[in-house]
Amino acid sequence: MKKFISTNIVILRTDRIGEVMLSTVAADILKRNFPQAKISFVTSKMSAGLLRGREDIQEILTVEPFAPRSAWLRDAIRLARRLRERNFDLAVVLNPHRVLHIAVCLAGIAQRWGYRRKWPFFLTRSVEDHRGQAECHEVEYARQFFQALGLKADEMSPRLNVEDGMEEMVRANLEEHGVDFARPVVVVHPCASNPLKFWSSSKYAALIRELNMRGCQPVVIGTADEYTMISDLITASGARALNAAGMFTLEELAALLKIARLFIGNDSGPMHMAAALGTRVLAIFSKKEPGSHPVRWRPWGAGHAIFHELHGQAPCQLLNFSGYYIAQDEISAADVMTSVDQLLNERP
Repeated sequence: MKKFISTNIVILRTDRIGEVMLSTVAADILKRNFPQAKISFVTSKMSAGLLRGREDIQEILTVEPFAPRSAWLRDAIRLARRLRERNFDLAVVLNPHRVLHIAVCLAGIAQRWGYRRKWPFFLTRSVEDHRGQAECHEVEYARQFFQALGLKADEMSPRLNVEDGMEEMVRANLEEHGVDFARPVVVVHPCASNPLKFWSSSKYAALIRELNMRGCQPVVIGTADEYTMISDLITASGARALNAAGMFTLEELAALLKIARLFIGNDSGPMHMAAALGTRVLAIFSKKEPGSHPVRWRPWGAGHAIFHELHGQAPCQLLNFSGYYIAQDEISAADVMTSVDQLLNERP
C-alpha cells in the first residue's frame, strides 16, 4: 500500500474540557508525522479556549452540543457543509459519535479515521475502542490509536498555551479581589461535570479552613451557576477565600492555574489543565466505574497526589506511574492536608 501523505487534517473531539485537553497530543502526533500539513480542530464552544494560541493548529471550528433523536441528521449535514468547503484530506474522529462519522463522510474527506463504535461504517479506517477498560491513561490510549494506524507516536504530554500578558492581567484582577500573593495560592475546585465525581462539600469546607490556617490563599473556582454553592461552602469554612466562580474565561483560568502553587479538586477539566501547565495537582477521585478510574484519568505527569477509594484492591496491582498514590476507604480533610503539606514543601 502506498504511504498516505496528508496536507490538510481535521481533528474532531467535541466532548468535555478534560477529554479535549488530553487529546491535544493528537495534534502533536499528526504534525510530527505530516510536518507539511495544515491542522484544524473541531470542538465544542466550551473547550475551544484550550486550543487557542497553539502554533500547530491553524483553525478552530466550534459546534453546538448535538441534539438528540430527530435533529442528529440535520447537525451532521450542517457540519459536513463546513468541512467540505475546507477540502480536508484526513479526518480523525477521537470521540465516537454518529453525527461526526456521518459528517466527515458527507464532507467527502478521503481518509476518515476513528474508533469502531457508533456507526463506524462511515469511516475508512477504524480501531477497536478499549478505553472503557481503563487499562492505561487516556494519553497512552491516544498514542496506541495512532500506532495502530501505522503512525509514529512517541511519548508526549498535553500542552496548554497561556497568552502573553494573560498572567499579569489575572494577577491584577485577583489582587483587586483581595488575593494575597505573599501566601501560596491554592486553587480549589469542588465541582465537576458529573455530580458522582463530587467529594463531600463539608470536607471541602474543612479543607479550605485548614488551608487558610496553614497560611495559604484559597481561590475556589467553578461556573457562574455554581457561585451560590461555592459561597455557601466558603461561609461554612469560616475562612478567608475568594469565590472565583464564573470570574474567568477558559483562557484566564489557564493563567490562574499557571500562577497557582497547587490545584486541589475532583476529577475534572481544570485538573487536567493544571497538570498540563506544570502545576502540582491533588486529585480526589470519587466515581467507582472502571472507565472513570484514575488509571485512565489521573493528572498526567509526575509529582501529583491522588486519592481514590479502592475497596480492598491493592494500588500496586492497578497503577504504575510516577507520583503519589494514596488509597483509603474514607478520605478526610486531614488526610488530604497531609499531602498538601508535602506537595507545597517539596520542589516540583
